[in-house]
Amino acid sequence: MKKLSAILMMFAFAISLRAQDTVATLAGQVLVSGAANGTGTNAAFNDPAAIVADTNGNFFVADSQNDAVRKITANGVVTTFAGQLGVAGSANGTGTGAQFNSPSGLAFDKNGNLFASDTGNSTIREITAAGVVSTFAGIAGSSGFADGAAGGAQFNSPLGIAVAPDGTIYIADSGNHCIRVISGGVVSTFAGSPGIWGSADGIGTNAQFNGPVGLAFDSRTNLFVSDANNDTIRKIASDGTVTTFAPQPASAAASLRTSKASREVSRCDPCAFNTTGQPAASPDAVSPPGTEKAKGKLLEPKTAIGPTGNSIRRRSGPGPIGVSPAWSTVASR
Repeated sequence: MKKLSAILMMFAFAISLRAQDTVATLAGQVLVSGAANGTGTNAAFNDPAAIVADTNGNFFVADSQNDAVRKITANGVVTTFAGQLGVAGSANGTGTGAQFNSPSGLAFDKNGNLFASDTGNSTIREITAAGVVSTFAGIAGSSGFADGAAGGAQFNSPLGIAVAPDGTIYIADSGNHCIRVISGGVVSTFAGSPGIWGSADGIGTNAQFNGPVGLAFDSRTNLFVSDANNDTIRKIASDGTVTTFAPQPASAAASLRTSKASREVSRCDPCAFNTTGQPAASPDAVSPPGTEKAKGKLLEPKTAIGPTGNSIRRRSGPGPIGVSPAWSTVASR
């Protein structure tokens, strides 16, 4: 009898574990891209790039290729929170009166304001709880690098975004290969050498990144970065000290001459594609992330570079687009 009881308990435990592991589709249609609002699988998304939850259990999605931020209730009801579905632009406004261009990263601050990295516009946008959208930092349509007052600063394809407990905003400025910070209305460079890609550890701007994508804080306010093109995870201490958390990177020169140029498309490595979105013919034809070798300018928004999940990913600007691992913070590949 005891043996039977033990077997039944083990069986019940196994069923419980199986139930906990069940994966269901909350919203959207598998392998179907679209721009429909609705409930559950009646809704449709197009390359959702990041997701974050508010304190009420609602989810907000950076619907990148629909140029909008969508809202999903706990019951799976999908609506457009801000932006116009399928209409790229940079207009400020309320709700669907505003416009985005391939938003990629999302993060809430402690006051319930939602910040979005508007990748195609190279700006950081703020969305209040009422849906009022404004440009928080950067100049719409002006990619580049400039620190200073938020309204005059420049970014280059910002992707991941994270908000520290004190309200400081951190940005994975992917095209500039560095981590930027916004505090007190001023943009500065926290870590990485602007415009110089590499893998060096160091303090502040003495360190190097190669197309950083995702950001996430731990409980001790260390900032972790998915350094996409170095295939590493980097750790940045509060004093700006950058170390390679895992694993040790190969040299940037070596990485351009390895299998990355011929790696299968499913790796979604921008170094294996030329500026037309097609596989590069040879390592010599590959441009460093964020540049066009022949012309020395940035890739145009919405260049197709490879697949992600169940669909082909299209992106705005150079480097791989990110999907947030910790949804309060940001995007990783």
